[in-house]
Amino acid sequence: MQSDYRKILFEILTIIQYLNNKEKFVNEFEELNHMKALSNTIERLPHGVQEQIKLCNNDHHTIKRYIPSALYSEELMRAYAESLKNFIKELFFVITVEQKEQIAKIIAASQ
Repeated sequence: MQSDYRKILFEILTIIQYLNNKEKFVNEFEELNHMKALSNTIERLPHGVQEQIKLCNNDHHTIKRYIPSALYSEELMRAYAESLKNFIKELFFVITVEQKEQIAKIIAASQ
């Protein structure tokens, strides 16, 4: 599913004729979503587990053993969906009707 969001984002950037480095944009978008998903996942864990994670000093390998992968995947998909929705919402103020229609078709096809 993550690759679906990546593909959709690349297509949107092409439609809006994004001139900068698309790969960099998508990678940064993904990184932000991973951080958001990690934060949201940690917030959903029991308080004791949250305290153990705080003691890990941002050691991702140690933190991963405290986080159920299914819970993280769920939060990651939620983060991607929300971020993409917000991105498209902001775009709609500055793009053409034709671009809006093209983006709507991409979104409809992905559901």
